[in-house]
Amino acid sequence: MISQYNKYVCDHCGAVSISTVALQRDRCHRCLASLPYGEVIDIDYEGAVCLAVPFSVSRSEMEEEALRWMVKGDYTPDDIVPNSYDCYAYPVLLPVCVFDGTYSGHWQASCGYKREVIYTDYVQRVHYGPHQQSRLVTEPVTRTKTVVDWHPASGVVQGDFSVAIAVTTTFLSDNLAFIQRGDTCERCAFDDATVESCVIEPFHDDDAYQAAVFNKRAKHIVNDIVGEAVVRLIPGDVYKDCRWQFTERHECARVFLPYWLAYYSYDGDDYYLIMDGQSSSRITGLRPVDRRRERRVGKIWRLFNTYLIVFAAVMICSCILPLMAKWGILVFTAILVAGLIPLGVLWHSASEQERKVLKAARSRRRDALYDHLDTGQDYFA
Repeated sequence: MISQYNKYVCDHCGAVSISTVALQRDRCHRCLASLPYGEVIDIDYEGAVCLAVPFSVSRSEMEEEALRWMVKGDYTPDDIVPNSYDCYAYPVLLPVCVFDGTYSGHWQASCGYKREVIYTDYVQRVHYGPHQQSRLVTEPVTRTKTVVDWHPASGVVQGDFSVAIAVTTTFLSDNLAFIQRGDTCERCAFDDATVESCVIEPFHDDDAYQAAVFNKRAKHIVNDIVGEAVVRLIPGDVYKDCRWQFTERHECARVFLPYWLAYYSYDGDDYYLIMDGQSSSRITGLRPVDRRRERRVGKIWRLFNTYLIVFAAVMICSCILPLMAKWGILVFTAILVAGLIPLGVLWHSASEQERKVLKAARSRRRDALYDHLDTGQDYFA
């Protein structure tokens, strides 16, 4: 079965995407720039080697959970919901290479067994005479220490692995780990029913590219998986000098994972969020920060921080008192206790003021969210 799709290439950022002919697009899913007319291409489903994971999060559920995520945070602006503009959301299928395979190899290490040893140590103490004359006295002290008996160990390691590597060019590297944690189990055929109304970022149709992805980004993950398996096999209480060698065999499955991409602007800056199309609780992105509230909270803690610096300086200077006379330790303890009491009072006062400020801000954002949800209007275009 052959179906027609539109292929888009953004003139601004160079992003390549495809979508069904029925989905007419005018904005790039990466930079929101205007798109030129799409080029019609044919896709042979029967010859396709790609799979797709269907969306289970509806658009209405995405909007509500996205707004709830936007109003979170201690320093999020109170008017983020009513004053955000240029809000767009797209269902996107992002390319992920899933490498499934097996490994086998050998390992060797030094394993250690702990045991307790009792021994006698000699320490020097200052002894004060009747006329405050001091002299050093050597006294025996019984101590206990832990020693480790080391023994060589080796063995065989083998098992299975499954590593997902996102090959999308839409996001920076800090978001690739979030995308790769998506569930790739519920795979189905790549057809019109699965990809309807979705923006699709295509794979590189190049076996050499997939091999490079495995060698550069997946192989060290497989090595870590083997290392974790080796550690579980090492006997004893501790280990050192652990080394292993292994061979692996794998197959690459090209899977499209579903994600909602949402963009919005606030106070002249652009922000985004990414939501897993299978679980609305998995969200990441960028939120604006209310700098005025940050400065207000900083002023609340200013008195506490100033007192803490002064108290630390006094305690550092007081450390010489126990060395000057026998009663110096008592003076040092009195200064410590007398300084900790107001320190605790100031900390509690600042914490309460900060809690009230942040609680009031969260309440205002929550009220603004509920006011919008009550209208039933769409937030993202």
